[in-house]
Amino acid sequence: MRTLRVWWVTGVATFVVLVLTACGQAVAGVPQAGDEGCVPAADDPSGPTTPTEAPVITVDDRVSFGVPNSHTAPLGLTVYADGTVIRAEGNGSHAEPLAELTIGLVDRCRVQQTVDALVALADADFGMPGITDQAVTTVTVTRPGSDPVILSAYALGTGDEYVDARQAAARTELTSTLRALEAARSAEQPWTPNRLQLTRYEYEVSGPVQTWPLARSIADVLHQRTYGDLSCGVVDGADAAAIATALGDHPALSRWTDGQDTTALAIGVLVPGQSACGG
Repeated sequence: MRTLRVWWVTGVATFVVLVLTACGQAVAGVPQAGDEGCVPAADDPSGPTTPTEAPVITVDDRVSFGVPNSHTAPLGLTVYADGTVIRAEGNGSHAEPLAELTIGLVDRCRVQQTVDALVALADADFGMPGITDQAVTTVTVTRPGSDPVILSAYALGTGDEYVDARQAAARTELTSTLRALEAARSAEQPWTPNRLQLTRYEYEVSGPVQTWPLARSIADVLHQRTYGDLSCGVVDGADAAAIATALGDHPALSRWTDGQDTTALAIGVLVPGQSACGG
């Protein structure tokens, strides 16, 4: 198994498991305690399946100067109202193959507990450690009918000692909440993505040229623009599978040719409900 994200393996020394006694007010689509559907994930015989709804929690810690992974790293953790959890392995570096992901289950009441705990941190001050070249961890909690709650912590797990006691406590609470959710996963298995984002890079990339497998040209696929004004596009289904197969074990940032256009493409996994071409 690859190294987990930095907020998981570093930071607080003590693993604090949040124990909440009530599920509280339900997020739309998340059963409350006592509902027939709110059973331990391990007792669900169906196992995890690819979600079709938007996530209720996402953890984005993709970009840092230490590991070039812009446009290739997936979200670190994605949680859905039905208890499905998709987690990224490794850091999604440009130099590594397409990132591996796993899918698992947690108790749907655990999802509610985690949502409540994260929303309670909405006004927390996580501080700004005086260190450089670290990632910003952004946790987004989306509840239908309410504005998203966005928690943002720079250098979470690596810079916690450089903030004051109150800010460090908020960081510990955030990290502990995420770790408790991770620890509650069951029925975990590899997940095959069904949607990929492709982003054109204008500089030279070393390595062999991959053969474009689609009937559509590269230019036809890259019909969107990122916020950084890079050409970008999304493929899904059989097209996504064909590109993943053609890429194989080559780096996620590789050169491709369709016979007319040879260019560097950064390929990243998109989870269900994730917007594309935003970077």
